[in-house]
Amino acid sequence: MNKDLDYEILRRGGDYEILRRGGVTKCCNLEKVEQYLSWFQQANFTIYKFNAYKWYIDKDYYGDFQHIFGLPNYGNNWDAFDDVFTCDFAKDKKILVYIENFNHWHKRCFRDAQIFLDIMSEQSFLGLLHNKKFVTLIHSDNPKFRLEKIGAKNVYELIE
Repeated sequence: MNKDLDYEILRRGGDYEILRRGGVTKCCNLEKVEQYLSWFQQANFTIYKFNAYKWYIDKDYYGDFQHIFGLPNYGNNWDAFDDVFTCDFAKDKKILVYIENFNHWHKRCFRDAQIFLDIMSEQSFLGLLHNKKFVTLIHSDNPKFRLEKIGAKNVYELIE
């Protein structure tokens, strides 16, 4: 995952500079977040905004995802979310998913927050394979909040 996003990155090379560092980026400064969101909007990204501060149980975040992403009822589990999300977003060329107060969700629902980031990282990877740009920007109101690496892939073994 990227270190705190530097606005200079956007000014120099924009989404390329972010995506080459990974599909998930963290920022702790809301003023900077507004600058980044403005840049992505000007770059014609479809932006989906969420506030994780109020996410305590799975119905909270699954409901927000379904409503804001405009997904059909997918059964509120991560495998179904991943399948529906991949199919439904195949048409968009540039996507930014922004989660404000991510650290609060991560603290309360660690496993689900990690799974979500893994899915977002995978979407970013798959998007690049299909000439699409998919970025996830997470906000933490705690500058000391850190995450482990996400989006690890298994080694593909060829049958000999």
